[in-house]
Amino acid sequence: MNRVEIKKEAKEFAFENKWNIWKVILIFMAIPFAVGLVTGFLGLGSKTIIQGANSIKIVYNPIGQTISSIVSILLIPLSVGLDFYMLKLVRGKKTDIKDIFAKYKYFLPIIVITFLVGLFTSLWSLLFIIPGIIYALKVAMVNFLMADELDEDTSYLELIDKSKKMMDGHKWEYFVFNLSFIGWFLLCGITFGIASIWVIPYYTTAKIMYYEKLKKLNK
Repeated sequence: MNRVEIKKEAKEFAFENKWNIWKVILIFMAIPFAVGLVTGFLGLGSKTIIQGANSIKIVYNPIGQTISSIVSILLIPLSVGLDFYMLKLVRGKKTDIKDIFAKYKYFLPIIVITFLVGLFTSLWSLLFIIPGIIYALKVAMVNFLMADELDEDTSYLELIDKSKKMMDGHKWEYFVFNLSFIGWFLLCGITFGIASIWVIPYYTTAKIMYYEKLKKLNK
């Protein structure tokens, strides 16, 4: 696939729809931020203890850590919902903020599939880092497939297998595709996150468009 063409299309689309993209990203970001504020206010957050001139110790509150872990799990279907919203937007369909919550009806399948992807990736990583990266690239489309095709009849391994088939012959291509954004990510760091206002919608759109073109190739 033409990486330059996809990025050009994504750049134009993200610029024209930046508010439609950002309004749902802000919701996704606001939830863990609010939880962090609440746990911090209640004294459940981590504490940094200075023990000397060159010694710093971070003490984690187990209750706060548990809450953060639970919130992270609860946000997984929301990330799938975000992809669902973006797919509708890119396809020119009518979107609504409620779309990002639409996938909570598949909460258990999403959690199980995400767990399996993480487990298999970790197991392959035990064979050195390269096999883990290769497997991660094989299953890179799973989130988009959950957003696009998950229903009551979908088995837990079905979408993982479909992602592998879709990525057959495209793993290196997708690796380079993501790597081509490294300059933008560095810019976000240099500007203390200010550039993220543009980079996040652009990168999010580009990945969705890559999935769309890859799906067409596999029909």
